[in-house]
Amino acid sequence: MDRLNADELLESFPRVRIDVDNAAFYEGLLEHEVVINRCDDCGHWHQPPRPLCPKCWSWSLTPTEVSGEGTVALVTVLRQGPRRPGVDYSEGYAVVA
Repeated sequence: MDRLNADELLESFPRVRIDVDNAAFYEGLLEHEVVINRCDDCGHWHQPPRPLCPKCWSWSLTPTEVSGEGTVALVTVLRQGPRRPGVDYSEGYAVVA
């Protein structure tokens, strides 16, 4: 897929606030990739995307594709939530951390 312009990216995720700090993450999702910011100065990885490194406060960050493998610390199934048209919680939604 070719790189999306800003309007196409916003249309792809209508209920998400997309900004300059998290755009690469959402573009990656559309490409079936996991993209996480990595600090160019200290090497710290951080998610969710922020405008600066939470470890060393550097503004020098690079969105970098990762394997998508990791350790699951928590799994639960959400079976209730706010009423929305077209949303059915009877089967549940997996929430993983």
